[in-house]
Amino acid sequence: MNKTIVVMILAVVIISGIWFALKEDVNTTSPINEPEVSRIYEIPPPLPLFTLTDHNGEEFNKWSLNRNWTFMFFGYIYCPDVCPTAMVDLSDVYKALEESGDLIEKKFKVNTQVVFVTVDP
Repeated sequence: MNKTIVVMILAVVIISGIWFALKEDVNTTSPINEPEVSRIYEIPPPLPLFTLTDHNGEEFNKWSLNRNWTFMFFGYIYCPDVCPTAMVDLSDVYKALEESGDLIEKKFKVNTQVVFVTVDP
């Protein structure tokens, strides 16, 4: 085969590869099925009935959330890394809201509480 034909075929293959690679990058940068980070409801959805037991052996249910702004975290008690750091982050958020005067109780006269729900078996 002639060297010129081989070089031309290689050039076409390389250019086609670059074109497909660039086209693929453009398609993958668009947000496809990205998870929601937060959602704001104008009217809160109804909360189903539930019953849990708190750290004092007392019942915790949907009425325990009544008139409380609640930061709720689900995690493991025996979790060596992620859960403790997430709780520290949540504590920092609470302290920052407290220091800035932005806790809900100051503005809307309801309590703010932090609830940790364990999912340990």
